[in-house]
Amino acid sequence: MNRARLREHAADILAGLSPHFRSSYYLRFHHHRAYREISDHLKIFEPLARKRVYQVRQFLKELLGERR
Repeated sequence: MNRARLREHAADILAGLSPHFRSSYYLRFHHHRAYREISDHLKIFEPLARKRVYQVRQFLKELLGERR
């Protein structure tokens, strides 16, 4: 799968995530926020911010691994 198609699929996948996972993903990978900043912004504990980012990454890895 070429990069353009992969980006299209990633955008569709991210749009389908629940809001708390989507916001955690965007804060970490698009806005390059630290976990402390994510937790402050979302008003959650830092371990939960880490867990959400981890879960989104695992989900995307599994999904993209299946599509290759």
